Amino acid sequence: MRNRTVGTIGRGALLSGALAGLLVALALPAGAAARPHAAARPQGLPRLGRVLAGGPIAGLLPARLARRPLAGTVSNELTLNGAETVTTSTGVVLNANIVAEEDLSSGSTQPASFDVYLSKQSAVDIEAHEWQFSLTRASLTFDKSTGAISVASAKQLNPFGTATLSFVPTFSGPEPCAVSGTTTFYQGTVTGNFTFDTGSKKWGSLGSSSFTFEEASAEYDKACDQGPPPATTPDCETSVAWDAVVSDTATNETLVVGASGTSGGGGPFVGMSRAISLASPSGADRIDVIEAPAPAPVLTVLSPGAKITASTTPKDKVSKGSATGTSSASPTITTSKCLDPSSKKETETEDDWAAKVASDTGHTLTFKSAVGGNVKLKGSPGVSGDIFQYSYA
Repeated sequence: MRNRTVGTIGRGALLSGALAGLLVALALPAGAAARPHAAARPQGLPRLGRVLAGGPIAGLLPARLARRPLAGTVSNELTLNGAETVTTSTGVVLNANIVAEEDLSSGSTQPASFDVYLSKQSAVDIEAHEWQFSLTRASLTFDKSTGAISVASAKQLNPFGTATLSFVPTFSGPEPCAVSGTTTFYQGTVTGNFTFDTGSKKWGSLGSSSFTFEEASAEYDKACDQGPPPATTPDCETSVAWDAVVSDTATNETLVVGASGTSGGGGPFVGMSRAISLASPSGADRIDVIEAPAPAPVLTVLSPGAKITASTTPKDKVSKGSATGTSSASPTITTSKCLDPSSKKETETEDDWAAKVASDTGHTLTFKSAVGGNVKLKGSPGVSGDIFQYSYA
């Protein structure tokens, strides 16, 4: 597959690793205190979970957005999570999550981070947004003896809001890391002053001076080395996909995508992912994601070249219109190992055609975003894109 600044769909995936936080399960089931800490689990967004499992687009977002440590590195990090269902000032019900992180390695001068995740999911569509902020290291404090954590954003979230929060654990438990070091897991609640303005007339603002995240947890990694990630082989799949780079600038990177399906049974979809550097506060970014089920795109292989036609589901709430991708070149062909349903090793082939993708005449492909404005795929002559075909034998 060709490499480029914004990236490509890569096995039908929609989201980057940086957006995996939207799927983090911050609540633990009853009885969690009686069992050891487990890795974060997806909650509430099962279809996105399957899309992510299909293979994230690591190249979609600029490096400045990927602040979380890579698997296989030694971690000395503190992470605080909070989750709550909220009703905004405009009456919209959202899933709200916060994540605060700080590198506690000796001598580290890296700023702390504070991220706000807001998502809305209907029976079929998903709209999610992540705001990423940098805080001074003094803004996040941790008492290693009690597990208590405090966040004091002061004016560093302006003009979006403020967070003066306290986490008091009601349960904690250590566990060894795979190679060396330890991880301590905490469960409790986060309370305090939390207000946030989405800047959207549709979503409005949320929070209060006495807000509570009922579902909260924290993790303290002390020289934790989990070793290299386990070697895995993806499931074999037969599918087609496409992408188009709608915007690629210093402050706005937007990709629209579609696929006939993903491993795990996610089904045909269309979607968009947009990364924006915010004007203020300094160093802040926002990531927007929309996904909707759609009819499977139709691929016609030419000699040479290929053509793909894509459409949205009639009366869908967040996506509308249709598009066509065309290529007059021969594909770049790559092969890789995969597992078929009977768990036998097979070889998967990816055909990648460099293409031009454009909305069909009279049917502009549009994604309706409550935050940051809609995304539209323009018409002729089309934008840079790719057409993919996956098959195995």
